[in-house]
Amino acid sequence: VDGEKPVGTGRLLERGRHWIIEHVAVLPSHRRRGIGRALVLGLVDEARRSQAARLLALGPEAALSFLQACGFELECQDDGVVLTVLSER
Repeated sequence: VDGEKPVGTGRLLERGRHWIIEHVAVLPSHRRRGIGRALVLGLVDEARRSQAARLLALGPEAALSFLQACGFELECQDDGVVLTVLSER
């Protein structure tokens, strides 16, 4: 949040014991400040508190290196979209 203006967002969906992180976005003027990573890690913490058996993240190909830096590993890739799974490390 910048004053009262949101600068980033993300969504966590529950699908049984599988949870999916998607639609993580940060305003261009606020990128490269750790906001996206903080959003993802906050969603990871929430899924863990809810005892998610498996945590996935879905996003565009361009987000793959970002998701990997957040601890996710590539599971599959199709038509410009990547599906990643949280590493057990």
